Formats: sequence, C-alpha cells, structure tokens
Amino acid sequence: MSINRIEIAKPAPAPGTITPFGVSGCSTSNGSGVVRKTNCLIDRWDGIVQQNFRADFTFVNNGYDRIDSIYSQSSVVYGARSWKQESFSIGKRYENASGPARAEYRISADTVLGTFSYGLGLRVGANIGGQQYTF
Repeated sequence: MSINRIEIAKPAPAPGTITPFGVSGCSTSNGSGVVRKTNCLIDRWDGIVQQNFRADFTFVNNGYDRIDSIYSQSSVVYGARSWKQESFSIGKRYENASGPARAEYRISADTVLGTFSYGLGLRVGANIGGQQYTF
C-alpha cells in the first residue's frame, strides 16, 4: 500500500478567518447613499476543495448593509468519491448591531478517510464584503 501526500506551499487562512479581499469580479453601481455590488464571485481553492458561488449585495451609507441574492453555486472535491450540497442559503439578510449579514454554501464529501463538511461563507457589514472558510 502506498500513501500519496500533497503539500500546498501557500498558507491558507485559519478556519473561521474572514478574508476581506476574497470577493472578486463585482460590477459596481452607485445610488443615493448606496453602493450595489452584483455578480460577485465568492471563491475558495485550497488545492483539494474548489467551491464558489455568485452574490449580489448592497452597502448602505449610515445604515445596515445587506445580501440581496446568492446563486450559481459550484464545487469540486478532488480525490473524493462523491460530494453533495448540504445547504446554500442566506442565514441573515441584513447587517445589524449584533453582526454582519451572512450567507453560506456548505458541502459534504465522502473520502477514503471519512466524510468531511466544507463551508464557504459571505459576510457583509461595515461596508465590507468578505469570505469565510469553515471546516
């Protein structure tokens, strides 16, 4: 029996770390007191798990930001026998005093080492859109 090992030189964010620059490709439009971001790519790639979705969200000056919609989710887990979507939802549409708006795309993968769950989240608040990895 041989065991293959993959090492990734690029350090990954710690679990739960919000990465403010993890959102890309947005179209931006400005309105009266708002900045709307559309078709943003929320993406994760750590060498094994590739996971992404698109989102539209709005920054509100002197108000609470919001996630307007999430769509076009996609995932690949390299080396897994199979994987499936567990959930894809906006858990909290509006930012408020207790924290940011949030959405999450969660998958589970069946591997030779067992079943693992992977999440990719979007957090929108304080006029910042960021992504969050969870394992």
